[in-house]
Amino acid sequence: MPTCGRRRVRYTVSMLRRRFLKMLAGSALVAAASPVEGSSGKRGKLRRVETSDLGVTLFFALQNAPFPYPGKPYTDDTVAVFVPAAYRAPRGGLLDVVVHFHGHNGTVASTLAGMHLREQFVAGRQNAALILPQGPVNAADGNPGKLGVAGGLERLLAEVRHELQSADARAALGASAVSPSARIGSVILSAHSGGYRPAACSVSKGGFEVREVYLFDALYGERQAFREWVLAGKAATRGGRHKLISTYTAGGGTLEENRALQAELQQNGVRVLHHEEPGALTPAQLAHGNAIFVRTSVAHGDAIWKDDALSTCLSASCLAHVAGSDTSS
Repeated sequence: MPTCGRRRVRYTVSMLRRRFLKMLAGSALVAAASPVEGSSGKRGKLRRVETSDLGVTLFFALQNAPFPYPGKPYTDDTVAVFVPAAYRAPRGGLLDVVVHFHGHNGTVASTLAGMHLREQFVAGRQNAALILPQGPVNAADGNPGKLGVAGGLERLLAEVRHELQSADARAALGASAVSPSARIGSVILSAHSGGYRPAACSVSKGGFEVREVYLFDALYGERQAFREWVLAGKAATRGGRHKLISTYTAGGGTLEENRALQAELQQNGVRVLHHEEPGALTPAQLAHGNAIFVRTSVAHGDAIWKDDALSTCLSASCLAHVAGSDTSS
Protein backbone atom coordinates (compact mmCIF):
# COMPACT_ATOMS: atom_id res chain seq x y z
CA MET A 1 0.00 0.00 0.00
CA PRO A 2 1.56 3.39 -0.93
CA THR A 3 2.56 5.83 1.79
CA CYS A 4 0.14 8.73 2.06
CA GLY A 5 2.26 11.04 4.22
CA ARG A 6 0.18 13.49 6.16
CA ARG A 7 -2.74 13.35 3.77
CA ARG A 8 -5.96 12.86 5.69
CA VAL A 9 -8.50 10.39 4.43
CA ARG A 10 -11.72 9.20 5.90
CA TYR A 11 -11.72 6.04 7.97
CA THR A 12 -14.70 4.96 5.86
CA VAL A 13 -14.11 3.74 2.35
CA SER A 14 -14.23 6.04 -0.62
CA MET A 15 -17.46 7.09 -2.26
CA LEU A 16 -16.55 4.85 -5.19
CA ARG A 17 -16.48 1.81 -2.92
CA ARG A 18 -19.81 2.89 -1.40
CA ARG A 19 -21.36 2.90 -4.87
CA PHE A 20 -19.80 -0.49 -5.50
CA LEU A 21 -21.37 -1.91 -2.33
CA LYS A 22 -24.76 -0.49 -3.23
CA MET A 23 -24.49 -2.00 -6.69
CA LEU A 24 -23.66 -5.39 -5.21
CA ALA A 25 -26.45 -5.14 -2.65
CA GLY A 26 -28.87 -4.33 -5.43
CA SER A 27 -28.04 -7.43 -7.41
CA ALA A 28 -29.84 -10.70 -6.81
CA LEU A 29 -28.01 -12.39 -3.96
CA VAL A 30 -28.84 -15.96 -4.81
CA ALA A 31 -28.69 -17.04 -8.40
CA ALA A 32 -29.06 -20.65 -7.31
CA ALA A 33 -29.54 -22.35 -3.96
CA SER A 34 -29.74 -26.08 -3.61
CA PRO A 35 -29.21 -28.91 -1.14
CA VAL A 36 -26.23 -31.11 -1.89
CA GLU A 37 -25.80 -34.86 -1.94
CA GLY A 38 -22.33 -36.32 -1.87
CA SER A 39 -20.85 -37.91 -4.96
CA SER A 40 -21.67 -41.29 -3.42
CA GLY A 41 -25.33 -40.30 -3.14
CA LYS A 42 -25.11 -40.00 0.65
CA ARG A 43 -25.68 -36.84 2.62
CA GLY A 44 -22.27 -35.38 3.43
CA LYS A 45 -21.02 -32.40 5.40
CA LEU A 46 -21.80 -29.97 2.59
CA ARG A 47 -25.51 -29.36 3.07
CA ARG A 48 -26.32 -26.41 0.82
CA VAL A 49 -24.73 -24.12 -1.78
CA GLU A 50 -25.70 -20.57 -2.69
CA THR A 51 -24.28 -18.89 -5.76
CA SER A 52 -24.49 -15.30 -6.90
CA ASP A 53 -22.45 -12.69 -8.75
CA LEU A 54 -20.56 -12.15 -5.50
CA GLY A 55 -19.32 -15.72 -5.22
CA VAL A 56 -20.26 -19.05 -3.67
CA THR A 57 -21.44 -19.66 -0.11
CA LEU A 58 -21.16 -23.22 1.14
CA PHE A 59 -23.03 -24.34 4.24
CA PHE A 60 -21.37 -27.22 6.07
CA ALA A 61 -22.39 -29.27 9.09
CA LEU A 62 -19.08 -29.74 10.89
CA GLN A 63 -17.93 -31.83 13.81
CA ASN A 64 -15.69 -29.00 15.03
CA ALA A 65 -18.32 -26.28 14.79
CA PRO A 66 -18.83 -24.48 18.13
CA PHE A 67 -21.99 -26.46 18.82
CA PRO A 68 -23.34 -28.90 19.93
CA TYR A 69 -21.37 -28.64 23.18
CA PRO A 70 -21.97 -30.47 26.48
CA GLY A 71 -24.17 -28.56 28.90
CA LYS A 72 -25.50 -26.14 26.30
CA PRO A 73 -28.87 -26.37 24.52
CA TYR A 74 -27.61 -25.35 21.09
CA THR A 75 -27.44 -28.02 18.40
CA ASP A 76 -26.84 -26.12 15.14
CA ASP A 77 -23.49 -27.24 13.73
CA THR A 78 -23.56 -24.94 10.70
CA VAL A 79 -20.38 -23.32 9.43
CA ALA A 80 -20.77 -21.12 6.34
CA VAL A 81 -17.83 -20.44 4.04
CA PHE A 82 -17.99 -17.69 1.43
CA VAL A 83 -15.51 -17.77 -1.43
CA PRO A 84 -15.56 -14.66 -3.66
CA ALA A 85 -15.99 -15.13 -7.40
CA ALA A 86 -12.61 -13.45 -7.96
CA TYR A 87 -10.74 -15.84 -5.65
CA ARG A 88 -7.97 -17.82 -7.29
CA ALA A 89 -5.85 -20.38 -5.48
CA PRO A 90 -2.38 -18.89 -4.94
CA ARG A 91 0.72 -20.68 -6.16
CA GLY A 92 2.10 -20.89 -2.64
CA GLY A 93 -0.63 -23.32 -1.61
CA LEU A 94 -1.90 -21.26 1.31
CA LEU A 95 -5.56 -20.54 2.02
CA ASP A 96 -5.96 -17.23 3.86
CA VAL A 97 -9.16 -16.88 5.89
CA VAL A 98 -11.23 -14.40 7.86
CA VAL A 99 -13.32 -15.94 10.64
CA HIS A 100 -16.28 -13.87 11.83
CA PHE A 101 -18.09 -14.43 15.13
CA HIS A 102 -21.61 -13.02 15.22
CA GLY A 103 -23.17 -11.34 18.23
CA HIS A 104 -26.14 -12.14 20.44
CA ASN A 105 -29.50 -13.12 18.98
CA GLY A 106 -28.04 -13.99 15.62
CA THR A 107 -27.72 -16.78 13.09
CA VAL A 108 -25.41 -17.44 10.18
CA ALA A 109 -28.12 -16.48 7.70
CA SER A 110 -29.22 -13.28 9.45
CA THR A 111 -25.61 -12.17 9.92
CA LEU A 112 -24.58 -12.76 6.33
CA ALA A 113 -27.55 -10.79 5.06
CA GLY A 114 -28.06 -8.14 7.75
CA MET A 115 -24.40 -7.24 8.17
CA HIS A 116 -23.69 -7.35 4.41
CA LEU A 117 -20.66 -9.53 5.05
CA ARG A 118 -20.35 -10.93 1.55
CA GLU A 119 -20.69 -7.52 -0.07
CA GLN A 120 -18.07 -6.05 2.25
CA PHE A 121 -15.73 -8.98 1.74
CA VAL A 122 -15.88 -8.54 -2.02
CA ALA A 123 -15.37 -4.77 -1.66
CA GLY A 124 -12.28 -5.39 0.51
CA ARG A 125 -10.80 -7.32 -2.45
CA GLN A 126 -9.18 -10.09 -0.45
CA ASN A 127 -7.99 -13.29 -2.10
CA ALA A 128 -9.26 -15.28 0.85
CA ALA A 129 -12.29 -17.13 2.23
CA LEU A 130 -14.76 -15.87 4.83
CA ILE A 131 -15.77 -18.38 7.54
CA LEU A 132 -18.84 -17.84 9.70
CA PRO A 133 -19.49 -20.43 12.44
CA GLN A 134 -22.93 -20.60 14.01
CA GLY A 135 -22.86 -19.53 17.66
CA PRO A 136 -25.78 -19.74 20.10
CA VAL A 137 -28.87 -19.53 17.88
CA ASN A 138 -30.98 -16.40 18.46
CA ALA A 139 -29.83 -16.22 22.07
CA ALA A 140 -28.36 -13.53 24.30
CA ASP A 141 -25.35 -15.75 24.83
CA GLY A 142 -21.77 -15.49 23.61
CA ASN A 143 -20.65 -18.93 24.74
CA PRO A 144 -17.79 -20.16 22.52
CA GLY A 145 -18.71 -23.84 22.74
CA LYS A 146 -15.92 -26.02 21.32
CA LEU A 147 -13.91 -22.90 20.48
CA GLY A 148 -13.44 -22.45 24.23
CA VAL A 149 -11.48 -25.72 24.39
CA ALA A 150 -7.72 -25.63 23.77
CA GLY A 151 -7.01 -26.09 20.06
CA GLY A 152 -10.61 -25.36 19.06
CA LEU A 153 -9.77 -22.87 16.32
CA GLU A 154 -7.09 -25.12 14.84
CA ARG A 155 -9.50 -28.06 14.63
CA LEU A 156 -12.22 -25.93 13.06
CA LEU A 157 -9.86 -24.52 10.43
CA ALA A 158 -8.46 -27.96 9.62
CA GLU A 159 -11.96 -29.35 9.05
CA VAL A 160 -13.01 -26.36 6.94
CA ARG A 161 -9.90 -26.74 4.78
CA HIS A 162 -10.52 -30.46 4.37
CA GLU A 163 -14.14 -29.96 3.32
CA LEU A 164 -13.29 -27.16 0.89
CA GLN A 165 -10.91 -29.61 -0.79
CA SER A 166 -13.64 -32.24 -1.23
CA ALA A 167 -14.86 -33.07 -4.72
CA ASP A 168 -18.32 -31.63 -4.07
CA ALA A 169 -17.00 -28.31 -2.76
CA ARG A 170 -14.47 -27.95 -5.57
CA ALA A 171 -17.17 -28.64 -8.14
CA ALA A 172 -19.41 -25.98 -6.59
CA LEU A 173 -16.58 -23.43 -6.55
CA GLY A 174 -15.40 -23.99 -10.11
CA ALA A 175 -12.65 -21.54 -11.05
CA SER A 176 -12.58 -20.33 -7.42
CA ALA A 177 -11.83 -23.81 -6.06
CA VAL A 178 -9.32 -24.21 -3.26
CA SER A 179 -6.12 -26.06 -4.13
CA PRO A 180 -6.19 -29.77 -3.17
CA SER A 181 -2.81 -29.27 -1.48
CA ALA A 182 -3.67 -26.00 0.30
CA ARG A 183 -2.78 -25.33 3.92
CA ILE A 184 -4.25 -22.61 6.11
CA GLY A 185 -2.24 -19.41 5.73
CA SER A 186 -2.92 -16.06 7.40
CA VAL A 187 -5.89 -15.92 9.77
CA ILE A 188 -7.89 -12.84 10.72
CA LEU A 189 -10.65 -12.83 13.33
CA SER A 190 -13.62 -10.46 13.26
CA ALA A 191 -16.22 -10.16 16.02
CA HIS A 192 -19.34 -8.10 16.61
CA SER A 193 -20.84 -7.55 20.06
CA GLY A 194 -20.98 -10.84 22.03
CA GLY A 195 -18.71 -12.51 19.48
CA TYR A 196 -15.76 -11.27 21.54
CA ARG A 197 -15.78 -14.44 23.66
CA PRO A 198 -14.97 -16.98 20.92
CA ALA A 199 -12.51 -14.44 19.48
CA ALA A 200 -10.72 -14.16 22.83
CA CYS A 201 -10.59 -17.94 23.24
CA SER A 202 -9.25 -18.29 19.72
CA VAL A 203 -6.33 -15.90 20.28
CA SER A 204 -5.48 -17.25 23.73
CA LYS A 205 -5.80 -21.01 23.24
CA GLY A 206 -7.07 -21.66 19.73
CA GLY A 207 -3.88 -23.42 18.68
CA PHE A 208 -3.37 -21.40 15.49
CA GLU A 209 -1.52 -18.14 14.93
CA VAL A 210 -3.90 -15.22 14.42
CA ARG A 211 -2.50 -12.22 12.54
CA GLU A 212 -5.23 -9.59 13.01
CA VAL A 213 -8.35 -9.08 15.14
CA TYR A 214 -11.21 -6.67 14.44
CA LEU A 215 -13.63 -5.96 17.28
CA PHE A 216 -16.77 -4.08 16.24
CA ASP A 217 -18.25 -2.67 19.45
CA ALA A 218 -17.30 -6.02 20.95
CA LEU A 219 -14.81 -5.42 23.77
CA TYR A 220 -17.12 -6.24 26.68
CA GLY A 221 -14.49 -8.32 28.46
CA GLU A 222 -11.56 -10.73 28.01
CA ARG A 223 -9.26 -7.71 27.97
CA GLN A 224 -6.31 -9.74 29.21
CA ALA A 225 -6.55 -12.22 26.33
CA PHE A 226 -6.46 -9.47 23.71
CA ARG A 227 -3.73 -7.54 25.55
CA GLU A 228 -1.44 -10.56 25.78
CA TRP A 229 -2.07 -11.41 22.13
CA VAL A 230 -1.08 -7.90 20.98
CA LEU A 231 2.00 -7.94 23.22
CA ALA A 232 3.08 -11.33 21.87
CA GLY A 233 3.49 -9.76 18.43
CA LYS A 234 4.77 -6.37 19.53
CA ALA A 235 8.43 -6.87 18.60
CA ALA A 236 7.79 -8.85 15.43
CA THR A 237 8.17 -7.58 11.90
CA ARG A 238 5.04 -6.95 9.88
CA GLY A 239 5.08 -10.58 8.80
CA GLY A 240 4.53 -11.74 12.38
CA ARG A 241 3.03 -8.65 13.96
CA HIS A 242 -0.36 -8.81 15.67
CA LYS A 243 -2.74 -6.01 14.77
CA LEU A 244 -5.87 -5.08 16.72
CA ILE A 245 -8.56 -2.73 15.44
CA SER A 246 -11.32 -2.01 17.96
CA THR A 247 -14.22 0.28 17.16
CA TYR A 248 -16.61 1.30 19.91
CA THR A 249 -19.74 3.35 20.39
CA ALA A 250 -20.63 5.78 23.15
CA GLY A 251 -23.65 3.82 24.30
CA GLY A 252 -22.81 0.23 23.48
CA GLY A 253 -21.18 -0.55 26.83
CA THR A 254 -17.63 -1.05 25.52
CA LEU A 255 -16.18 2.42 26.02
CA GLU A 256 -14.49 1.80 29.39
CA GLU A 257 -12.98 -1.51 28.33
CA ASN A 258 -11.53 0.10 25.21
CA ARG A 259 -10.03 2.94 27.23
CA ALA A 260 -8.54 0.50 29.73
CA LEU A 261 -7.01 -1.73 27.05
CA GLN A 262 -5.58 1.28 25.26
CA ALA A 263 -3.90 2.47 28.47
CA GLU A 264 -2.52 -0.99 29.26
CA LEU A 265 -1.01 -1.41 25.82
CA GLN A 266 0.59 2.03 25.95
CA GLN A 267 2.09 1.22 29.33
CA ASN A 268 3.65 -1.86 27.74
CA GLY A 269 5.26 0.08 24.92
CA VAL A 270 2.74 -0.57 22.16
CA ARG A 271 2.20 2.31 19.76
CA VAL A 272 -1.51 3.01 20.01
CA LEU A 273 -3.59 5.04 17.60
CA HIS A 274 -6.79 6.45 19.08
CA HIS A 275 -9.41 8.53 17.33
CA GLU A 276 -12.47 9.91 19.04
CA GLU A 277 -14.27 10.21 15.73
CA PRO A 278 -13.72 8.33 12.45
CA GLY A 279 -12.16 10.39 9.73
CA ALA A 280 -8.50 10.88 10.62
CA LEU A 281 -6.78 7.59 9.81
CA THR A 282 -4.57 7.34 6.75
CA PRO A 283 -4.38 4.07 4.82
CA ALA A 284 -0.77 3.71 6.03
CA GLN A 285 -1.84 4.03 9.68
CA LEU A 286 -4.60 1.51 9.21
CA ALA A 287 -2.23 -0.91 7.50
CA HIS A 288 0.78 -0.60 9.78
CA GLY A 289 -0.65 0.19 13.22
CA ASN A 290 -0.38 -2.29 16.08
CA ALA A 291 -3.41 -1.24 18.11
CA ILE A 292 -6.05 1.07 16.67
CA PHE A 293 -9.06 2.32 18.63
CA VAL A 294 -11.80 4.25 16.88
CA ARG A 295 -14.89 5.72 18.45
CA THR A 296 -17.80 5.73 16.05
CA SER A 297 -21.19 7.42 16.16
CA VAL A 298 -23.11 4.56 14.50
CA ALA A 299 -25.57 2.44 16.47
CA HIS A 300 -24.31 -0.71 18.18
CA GLY A 301 -26.18 -3.02 15.81
CA ASP A 302 -24.66 -1.25 12.79
CA ALA A 303 -21.06 -1.26 14.00
CA ILE A 304 -19.74 -3.84 11.55
CA TRP A 305 -21.47 -2.74 8.36
CA LYS A 306 -22.38 0.95 8.59
CA ASP A 307 -19.77 3.06 6.84
CA ASP A 308 -18.41 -0.20 5.40
CA ALA A 309 -16.39 -0.81 8.57
CA LEU A 310 -15.36 -4.40 7.81
CA SER A 311 -14.33 -3.76 4.21
CA THR A 312 -12.25 -0.77 5.36
CA CYS A 313 -10.30 -2.96 7.79
CA LEU A 314 -9.88 -5.69 5.19
CA SER A 315 -8.62 -3.29 2.53
CA ALA A 316 -5.65 -2.51 4.80
CA SER A 317 -5.12 -6.08 6.04
CA CYS A 318 -2.16 -8.41 5.77
CA LEU A 319 -4.03 -10.57 3.27
CA ALA A 320 -3.19 -10.67 -0.43
CA HIS A 321 -5.58 -8.83 -2.70
CA VAL A 322 -7.22 -10.37 -5.72
CA ALA A 323 -5.28 -9.96 -8.93
CA GLY A 324 -5.59 -6.56 -10.51
CA SER A 325 -7.22 -4.86 -7.52
CA ASP A 326 -6.23 -1.41 -6.29
CA THR A 327 -6.96 -0.72 -2.61
CA SER A 328 -4.81 2.33 -2.15
CA SER A 329 -7.74 4.77 -2.16
